[in-house]
Amino acid sequence: MYLVIGIVLAFIVSFWKDNRSLWNPVLFLLSLISSYFYLGYLFYQNGYEKIHFAFFIFSFILLPILIFLGGIFLIYNGLILLKREGRSKANYLSMLLGIVILLFFALMSFRLGDRNELFYTNHFLNILFAFIAYSYFILVLLLWVLCCTLSCISLFLRRSIMILSSFMVQVC
Repeated sequence: MYLVIGIVLAFIVSFWKDNRSLWNPVLFLLSLISSYFYLGYLFYQNGYEKIHFAFFIFSFILLPILIFLGGIFLIYNGLILLKREGRSKANYLSMLLGIVILLFFALMSFRLGDRNELFYTNHFLNILFAFIAYSYFILVLLLWVLCCTLSCISLFLRRSIMILSSFMVQVC
């Protein structure tokens, strides 16, 4: 309980101190997630097992919907960014991430849809699909981590300013 209160208070103090800080989204998500889990724990501790079960089923239903909507909004944000700032490699990134998220949902709906017999009868296709789905998204994640790490190292060596969307971070 004290950890949850501490995280929520850290977010409130950080947001009150400087609402443009890059710690605010991290602290906000941590406070939401920890409050959600603690509320679920309180339901279970007080004997409301059905409410506890429904509480966590709700999150498993809501999370994919929010990720899907996030992909749509990233594509919309990418289109606005391209109209306002022109075409460059950096301006395509948010739209590309939205397309990758929607591509994941398209692959999963194809796999879990009514064409499921195709995957049961053809094992090569099933293995190929699993390979493409998992290796592609793991490769994208690893490349993103590598790119972020290299850009942060180069920023610290140059002591320059990095602009992330609408946030500005000065590296000391």
